[in-house]
Amino acid sequence: MRTIIIALIIAVVTIAQQTVKILPYDGNSYYKFGVKLSLDSTFFAVSSYNGTQSAGAVYVYRRDSIGVKLVQKILPDTISSGYLFGSPVMIKNNVLYIGSKNKVHIYHRNEGTGFEKITVLPRPLNATNFGRAISISNNSVLIGDPRNGIDEKGAVYVFDTISDSEWTMTQKIVPSNVERFASFGIKISHNDKYAIISAGGDGYDSGPRRGSVFLFEKTDTGWIEKQKILPTDPTNQQIFGVEVALDNNRVAIGASGGPLPYIGRVYIFGLDERGTVVLEDSIFASDSFLGNSFGYSFKLRGDSLFVGAKGTGYMAQTEFEEGRIENENFAYLYVKTETGWEERMKFGATNPDPQNVFGFAVDFMNGEFLVGAPGDPTKGFICGAAYLFRPNLVSIKNEIEVITEYSLYQNYPNPFNPVTTITYQIPKEGLVTLKIYDILGKEVTTLINEEKQAGKYSIDFNASKLSSGVYLYELRSNEFKSTKKLLLMK
Repeated sequence: MRTIIIALIIAVVTIAQQTVKILPYDGNSYYKFGVKLSLDSTFFAVSSYNGTQSAGAVYVYRRDSIGVKLVQKILPDTISSGYLFGSPVMIKNNVLYIGSKNKVHIYHRNEGTGFEKITVLPRPLNATNFGRAISISNNSVLIGDPRNGIDEKGAVYVFDTISDSEWTMTQKIVPSNVERFASFGIKISHNDKYAIISAGGDGYDSGPRRGSVFLFEKTDTGWIEKQKILPTDPTNQQIFGVEVALDNNRVAIGASGGPLPYIGRVYIFGLDERGTVVLEDSIFASDSFLGNSFGYSFKLRGDSLFVGAKGTGYMAQTEFEEGRIENENFAYLYVKTETGWEERMKFGATNPDPQNVFGFAVDFMNGEFLVGAPGDPTKGFICGAAYLFRPNLVSIKNEIEVITEYSLYQNYPNPFNPVTTITYQIPKEGLVTLKIYDILGKEVTTLINEEKQAGKYSIDFNASKLSSGVYLYELRSNEFKSTKKLLLMK
């Protein structure tokens, strides 16, 4: 099951926007606020560190049409379990995943407005840096351990859901061919069929690290390695795989560059009918300069790509006459068109600073854009900040479909085997549930159970484990309820 927010932006002429700069209320105690972040339909989470205890914290916020409100600050249970707590962090479908050294903490939204811990995925045997990357897809979670093994080549652990509070480890994934200190598992993105796993440190023995990325395919016997992807540019120190993303049949791989001057890029690959990745494009910032770290962070959702270019700190600004400072670390929105990937929006910090590393972490959803600037000094040295941008696109022709009524569309294709897409729309924010029932009315699975903002959405339903026959799918939101039939034919 995979939710897609349908892209509606066509062409931007003028942009007005609401910008919310978010600072931690306890900035003197915690620092690097914005080092990691994650955005969901209603909530978003921002991580920070605590230098005195080598631990961290995760701040959870709720946003609505009025603004942003702090809901909860989540701390680790103990100092030992909190080392690098919040690195990484991911919130999806009202479930919050927080990584720390050798643990992954899982929280569910409670009956109030916050989140409560339901379980902890502990360090598997012989794991050394478990929890450094997290990828979620339906009932499976892939967790990276990039220092696993004698030569620290790395590994990825697969966990499957038994219940809301119980998970079981089903596989340890290791690459077939990487060099020492490859950091396999430092970044992961997967769906029900494929997994993209970065080995960003690969190349340690053969020369300056260029990095590599692996494609794995899900089979009845588990995940199997299918392809090793290398950068097409032979330039050393580009750190190929610093970020990865997989959405539908499209793969994005970042190469932001290392200590040497390098213009960052994002490689775009397609998955062909054989399940092989094929290079389609390379994206650079329109204002590229050496050391911009473009591609250090990004999110791919359908035909939209949101890219962070955090700069290098000492190269993060340009001084002009009369003391004016201009940003050189930005975040960019790209949209896929018939002619390629076009830059549509560009975001920058409200107070330029050489060390704010704006763009260090990014996420976006429903036309809202979240950017981390963990070096922002507003509340003290590298206290950090996060920015929520809410563009109000004006002077745009046919760019936004106005949703005025509820609707549940017929799934497509129908009949299907084994995947079909269900599309629906809601005119106002509210709790949305989308469930599948058999013909006798027995619940088979829940596809969606979360708060959604007004909009049009699509979600894939994978019925590979079900028998052929007629099934029902039912949408509920606020006072609306609608049920339709779908036909699975194997």
